[in-house]
Amino acid sequence: MKLTLNKFTQLALVAGFALGASHAALADQTFSAGVLGSTQYYQSVDYQGNQDGTQAALFTDTFNFGISSSMPNLSLSVTNQSSSNFSNDTSAFGDGIAVTIATKDISLYSVSLIKVGVASPLYSWTQTGAAPSFSAGNLSQTVHSLIAGNYELLITGTPSGTTLTLDPDLGMFTGGNGGTYSVAMNAVADPVPEPETYALMLAGLALVGFAARRNNLG
Repeated sequence: MKLTLNKFTQLALVAGFALGASHAALADQTFSAGVLGSTQYYQSVDYQGNQDGTQAALFTDTFNFGISSSMPNLSLSVTNQSSSNFSNDTSAFGDGIAVTIATKDISLYSVSLIKVGVASPLYSWTQTGAAPSFSAGNLSQTVHSLIAGNYELLITGTPSGTTLTLDPDLGMFTGGNGGTYSVAMNAVADPVPEPETYALMLAGLALVGFAARRNNLG
């Protein structure tokens, strides 16, 4: 009984800290990628879920970047870095009996590409209800022929990871564990035609000219 009471006291302290942390609201974040070039810009964003097990609030993060006229194409990837972990939890209970299964997950709801100064998004990739229109919550897209200038990438989602602790003496306890997603993007130039392409174009023009001359002579 003494061991059980001791464990209960430890659990109460952990639960009290967790519930206190759950009141911290999510803050939308803003990142600046500068003018994109061929070198990939990469940013990993981590959010903590509500520790009382409820769904965390929605966030909308903004990524500011520029596109130049020499590299007008945007290569974009947004990835939910979901993971899971199974372990014996000795830190809170002290006897190694408690088992914890923790997952980190982000539910991504929408990704929008906005040209600064233009009211409507140029592109918007969204979910319908709980089912994403981009595969498994991940987006990989190349946007061609953008006009040089400043852009915003808006990403909306919510942390949905969970922590499940099972203890034979005290029962089962759940909490939020947040999640992490990443953004990778870079600018891509229009491809330069190979010499063979120019040769084929000239040959085609020569054939067209030859056919037109024959028609005129005929």
